Amino acid sequence: LGFFWILLEYFSCYFLYPEFGNPYFAAETMRIDYLERSKKLEPSRNRLNCLNLDVRLWLDQPSIAIPSDSNDPNAPVLLLKSQNGGIFYRYRTIDYNFSSQIIVTKNLDILFLRKMALNHTTTRKLNSTERDAHFVAAALSISFNYEIFVESKHFNLSISSLSPDQMNGK
Repeated sequence: LGFFWILLEYFSCYFLYPEFGNPYFAAETMRIDYLERSKKLEPSRNRLNCLNLDVRLWLDQPSIAIPSDSNDPNAPVLLLKSQNGGIFYRYRTIDYNFSSQIIVTKNLDILFLRKMALNHTTTRKLNSTERDAHFVAAALSISFNYEIFVESKHFNLSISSLSPDQMNGK
């Protein structure tokens, strides 16, 4: 579960802080500067940036390597791989009062590799041939959703999982 929190924290920071490289912030600064120069912006108006976003990302049969140290080619790696499924991610904000993130995986294998010595092998081959590969989860199908309502200080968190038999209708 810690992995999901790290992933969600990164994406939250990307959409909230300009230091993480989201081009929206530079564009919004330019827009506000233009409005100030053209005197169309009232001085009493609240100038807080507002990200009304709905970002969705689908990864079909992904193979994602997350190194523990990006500068060391021999560093341990967390590998997210799916031969028959994928990952769906959604980030949504409405004003400053609401934000949510959803991650849904289907048949996702999560492996821990002591070394990043991957070719184009499948996770099943890694399981039988690679001594430094350890399965963290196999055929993981999970839904992770959290919502934050800032004004009411309300937080919703839901996690659900299906077994391979439930997914196949057995």
